[in-house]
Formats: sequence, C-alpha cells, structure tokens
Amino acid sequence: MIGIEVALPAGWAQVASDLHDAAFVGPPQLGYRPMVVVSEEGFDGPIADAVDALLAQYAMASPGYEQVDERTLDIDGCWAYVSHHRWDGEAGVRVTQVLAIVVLGPGRVLKIDGVCLTDLEARHLPELDGIATSVTLPRAA
Repeated sequence: MIGIEVALPAGWAQVASDLHDAAFVGPPQLGYRPMVVVSEEGFDGPIADAVDALLAQYAMASPGYEQVDERTLDIDGCWAYVSHHRWDGEAGVRVTQVLAIVVLGPGRVLKIDGVCLTDLEARHLPELDGIATSVTLPRAA
C-alpha cells in the first residue's frame, strides 16, 4: 500500500484491517458505524472498462441497487471517478455507498469504498465523500 493521508471528520478513527490497506470508522449510530476502506488494486485494459465492470458487479450482487450520482474530478493531481449508490443490505437495512477510483498510473488504482445507513445519509454521505476526495498521495523524493 502506498502511504496516503485523508482528512477525517471529528469522531472518526483509523482501525486495523486484514482485508484492506486502510480502514476508517465513524461513531456508531442506530447500531451501525459508517466505514471507509482503501485498497490499492491493479486492472487490465482501459479504466472506463474497469469501472463499468465494477459497477456491473455491484449491481448484480446488491439487491435494490441504484446509482444516485457519478462524477469525475481531480484528486491530488490524479484523475478520479466518484459514484454514489444505494442498495438493500442485511436485515432490511438500506445502505448508501460512495465509491472512488483514483488512477495512480498504468494498471494501478486506489479504490476508496465508503458505506453508511441510508437513513443517516444526510449526515454521513458528505463525510464519506469528503474522506474519499481528501486523499493526499505521497510525493516522490
């Protein structure tokens, strides 16, 4: 994992993760914690094809999936794709997700994936989006 920095809202903390390069959680509400995980991943072919394949995978695996918003932007000098989704989680809970794909170089991306309860989206979606878009990448010496 490349060393990154993110701006965390008040009450958020970094936690250990065996599955991801970095993980962050917010304060619990309604028995759940909003979470953001970060992983450096590889891909083959054009980035647009990789993003389309990932979104298709989410749509197939997530009951009630709907894409709410998408945009491209610059995150710390790198091209990035950011998307907001909603889907039905376990026990009838509706989940809102922020997905950011930051292109680090040929065949390398930083995948930033944040989730919260849709019932608390008004509070947490701006936090998730802010974390995803605040990434600062290390600079070569």
